[in-house]
Amino acid sequence: MRRERDRRTRIADAAIERVVEQGLGRSRIWPPMVGWVCRAFDVVLRTRRALLEATAAWLAILRGALG
Repeated sequence: MRRERDRRTRIADAAIERVVEQGLGRSRIWPPMVGWVCRAFDVVLRTRRALLEATAAWLAILRGALG
């Protein structure tokens, strides 16, 4: 999980660097906006993973309770 997060962080950082290099970074709104979108995407993925793990845990509990 940590490697996946590190990979997404590297991808997001590279995207921000490309935006800055293309000159769009001269505007003060672009880099923060790109960073915000990347962080929001990361939060969505982490939330989805947490929900899947919680669901799997509940299913394991129910499977154990039902025999």
